[in-house]
Amino acid sequence: MLVAVLGGCSPALPDAWFGAYRLADGRLVSLRESTPETLRLRVFDDGETRRYALRDGRWEAGEGLTPDSLSGSVLDVDGGVLSLTFTDGRHLDGRILELPTRTQVLETNGVSLFVRLTLPQGAGPHPAIVIAHGSGDDAATRTYATPDFFAAHGIAAVVYDKRGTGRSGGSFSMDFHQLADDLAGVADWVAEQPEVDAGRIGVAGYSQGGWIGPLAASRSTRLGFVIASYGMIDSPRDEARIETEQWFQRRGFDATAVAEAGELADAGVDVVASGFTDWVRFDALAERFRDRAWMQQLDRTLADLLRWPHWLVRLVGPYVTPPGLRWDYDSLGALDLLAARDVPSAWLIASHDTSAPNAFTLAELERRRRRGEPVRVRVFDATDHGFLLFQEDSDGARRYGNFHPDYFRSEVSIARRLAGLDPEP
Repeated sequence: MLVAVLGGCSPALPDAWFGAYRLADGRLVSLRESTPETLRLRVFDDGETRRYALRDGRWEAGEGLTPDSLSGSVLDVDGGVLSLTFTDGRHLDGRILELPTRTQVLETNGVSLFVRLTLPQGAGPHPAIVIAHGSGDDAATRTYATPDFFAAHGIAAVVYDKRGTGRSGGSFSMDFHQLADDLAGVADWVAEQPEVDAGRIGVAGYSQGGWIGPLAASRSTRLGFVIASYGMIDSPRDEARIETEQWFQRRGFDATAVAEAGELADAGVDVVASGFTDWVRFDALAERFRDRAWMQQLDRTLADLLRWPHWLVRLVGPYVTPPGLRWDYDSLGALDLLAARDVPSAWLIASHDTSAPNAFTLAELERRRRRGEPVRVRVFDATDHGFLLFQEDSDGARRYGNFHPDYFRSEVSIARRLAGLDPEP
């Protein structure tokens, strides 16, 4: 959840390919960049997805965990028509939806942000949703699919490249307060667009955006509702500790080993948060636990803290850790401010999330719901981070497949209700 994958923006994949398509069989799909060299197709109706890589001049689908309607397909895009050709000779075409788009380089908070607004068909003004990104440094204007699905269902969608990514300026940062202020600046710009209803703008946050979205909404009265998907309320420090504990639990270690590994992970956060100067607790625990069997199965970050001399870690560490991250940040203060303004929120949770552990989040949301706050929660069963279905091997490693079949439809349905387009059931 906190790890950024470095990469650039490739000109090989034309912007004109990206968007929402209606297939001949009636299904709605989004085609977006997956990596600078690959494409990602997502199916709104049932969560199927495939990554397509260019092999011998053809965009061929990668393998899924199980056969489905995209298995064995080759993708082609020409003149707004998406074509799928299957190994059995079948063909399936789709035409891109003509959804008006607008791009702009927006100056806000001392940085230039590249912003893309996608509008629904028909006359406005439309409600709008601003996307709060995850922790990666990909160009979100090229990779995020949910704006296609929102706009296809009557909600204007705004996505932008975070500072230091894609076509935006500035330096990449994981300072939640800075990122929330950037998002609030984008929300101000959205409210000025003539096709947007300035009184019906919300935020949808994903992963790290589950921290940033509520924080931005607590600071900006422009944002009147919040959707948080596979995010968490407790701190990045807690995330690191619980992820480590869950990793050892899935591999069959007993409660004592799990607790000890979590304690070492928390001490590792002390080291990172101090700028690699405070080693006292970490070194003491490393010595205490050095003969434990679980010490041989630590993840790379903790293993490197043990393996390399302190002086070398102090030299290299700042270049490979999340810049600006406040390890003890949590969302409770932001949620209290939202509750005071009666801002509704919807939390979409993955039941087996390894990147955003959610036991505390679920308990806290239930406490707030019982207290009468406008909070709703939807848990997607048998899913990991991103609402991906998975198979778990005997060693606890997971292999991922499609999205939960109801995820995209549920998110759009919730957004339409929060935006006032549909009545509550």
